Amino acid sequence: MPTPAEYEAVRVEISNGIQTLPARLTNKHGTTIDFTDFGRMVFCVEIIDTSCGREVSYYGASYEDAIIDAEECARENGVEVHDLVASSGGGG
Repeated sequence: MPTPAEYEAVRVEISNGIQTLPARLTNKHGTTIDFTDFGRMVFCVEIIDTSCGREVSYYGASYEDAIIDAEECARENGVEVHDLVASSGGGG
């Protein structure tokens, strides 16, 4: 079975949705609950690999920042961006 380092990116996706739960943020200092984007439209950029694994590259309230991040990720990985927001007409 290949290790994650052996997987290659196959595409970058931009998606969106309403954040219906507060974010749970965990770092070396512990876990906190963040209500900043609760009830708001948020955008997510994910790098999809050959195993269908997903790595989140961007998560936030700015569609424009999501587009910039997705284009950078796509360029770095030599893949295309699939903008699910634009194709659904749900841009910010």
